[in-house]
Amino acid sequence: MENQINLADQYAAQFWQAFGARAAMDMDELCVEVARERGYYGHVEGNAVNFDEHSYLLEETLSCARRAGHLAANFAREDGRSTISVEDFTEACVQTEARVAKVRTRLMSSAGRLRVMGGVCSGASYL
Repeated sequence: MENQINLADQYAAQFWQAFGARAAMDMDELCVEVARERGYYGHVEGNAVNFDEHSYLLEETLSCARRAGHLAANFAREDGRSTISVEDFTEACVQTEARVAKVRTRLMSSAGRLRVMGGVCSGASYL
């Protein structure tokens, strides 16, 4: 179990790094609490083994983290700020979740195989 927790911490760090690299600006430290409250850390912990065994899940999740970082930075810039606020972060999460939910709905209604997205992009209830 300890190995799994360490693995989850490593993946969580990768997701934050992807978010931050795409945002290219500082963010309010309280954004970490928002991520925790929204269940992102728990989901990453629960899917650490899947990320380790299925590289496409990891890449999809990193892509979502980058998208959320881009959105959050755009919201901050639109308001003339150089730091991502909790509100910017939350709105980026909501929009990314909605996009993932839309893709999942489309995939479920298609004849194609539904791939479960992991980490912060697991569905409409998690970013």
